[in-house]
Amino acid sequence: MFGRNLARCYRCSDRLSVAIKAAALRELARVARRDVVVSVPREPIWRIANMGRGKYLRELGNTPGHINHWSKGAFVSVVADELAVRQVRAPFPWTMVAAEVRPVDAS
Repeated sequence: MFGRNLARCYRCSDRLSVAIKAAALRELARVARRDVVVSVPREPIWRIANMGRGKYLRELGNTPGHINHWSKGAFVSVVADELAVRQVRAPFPWTMVAAEVRPVDAS
């Protein structure tokens, strides 16, 4: 399924500002040529799990550096704006998206 044309980006989109996340996905598409796999912690499950294990209680479970908090649907929607989503998985507590680079319109 995946070969040398794969770019992966795990746990980064939760740390990127809104202004640069689309540019980051476009750059992944550029270097991948075909396949892209991206993932983020799924909210609010991530924060609840942190609090359940006694981490970041003063921050209500928010991991330091997380500036975006993605639900499964919201993350898939953002990825779909730049890439052709092929498959979505949600292993606890992640959202993982396998996508393809859209063909460049030759017109």
